[in-house]
Amino acid sequence: MTHRRTARACEDLGLLPAPFSPLIAALLETYCHTRTVAALARRESNPQEYRTAARAAVRDLLEGWLIQSHGLGTIDDLLTDSPDAAVPRPRTGNRAPGHRTTGAGPVGGR
Repeated sequence: MTHRRTARACEDLGLLPAPFSPLIAALLETYCHTRTVAALARRESNPQEYRTAARAAVRDLLEGWLIQSHGLGTIDDLLTDSPDAAVPRPRTGNRAPGHRTTGAGPVGGR
C-alpha cells in the first residue's frame, strides 16, 4: 500500500518515475500524509497544537533542504517556484576551509 500511495503522489506532482531513492520516497510519503491536513483543519480547531506540530515538520524539511543545498537554501526555495532557488551542484571531494553545510546554525535550536 505504501508504494502505491507513493507512486500516486509522484504522479500527482509530476515528479520522478519510480524507482526513486529512499529520500525522495520519504518526502513523497510526507506529501501523501499532509494532503488531508487542509480538509481536517476546516473541521477541527486546534491552533496551538497545529502550530507546534507544523513547525516541527517544517523545521525537519528545512534542515534536509539546507543539507541538500550545501547551506545555500532558504525556506523560500521550498515555498515558491523561484528560478533563484539554491540548486546545488553535485558534491565534489573536500570543501573549502570554513565552508558551512548547515547555513547559519542548527535549525530550530536543535
